[in-house]
Amino acid sequence: MKSLLLSGCCILLMACSTGPVAPVSSDDAAPRAATNPLFTDRHTADPAPLVVGDTLYLYVGHDMARGDEMFNITEWLVYSTTDMATWTAHGPIMKPTDFKWASRDAWAAEAIEKDGRFYFYATVEHDATRPGKAIGVAVSDSPTGPFVDARGSALVSNDMTPQGPHTWDDIDPTVFIDDDGSAWLMWGNANFYYARLKP
Repeated sequence: MKSLLLSGCCILLMACSTGPVAPVSSDDAAPRAATNPLFTDRHTADPAPLVVGDTLYLYVGHDMARGDEMFNITEWLVYSTTDMATWTAHGPIMKPTDFKWASRDAWAAEAIEKDGRFYFYATVEHDATRPGKAIGVAVSDSPTGPFVDARGSALVSNDMTPQGPHTWDDIDPTVFIDDDGSAWLMWGNANFYYARLKP
């Protein structure tokens, strides 16, 4: 429960920019000073925190929407801080098509550590073989990636949840590791779903 409370508090504190976006810095590794919103050189969406030791990592979607586009989230980025004031950008960690079965949309994602490895659960649009939103899982030995597809197929796809009212039921994954070590994937839109994960 403690990790869920921490995640909720961090997400509330980390609002995304809704105003004009400054040009992207060419130096991704340069620390950024404290601002509100946190990042002003990129439009970010769906922040998800992960604490490792004394470092907070923040995973976000990079929204490239222009003009009348509602959103166009093309990749996931990660930032880190040890003081909640100075942030370091680590650059893109993954794009949707790094899942070979996915076609687009770097929607909400979350990373979690287990046994020294980092698992990145992400919402994408599945290719035409299984239309609709899907959840993939990628893995890395570092919280800053690179992340690679852990399965070679979607963990959850729209055809697995046919009771949903639309094709984007399977979004916004989060993982909770209980005191007994069991891990649970939770996700949904309109309907709430959960499933126990295999080790």
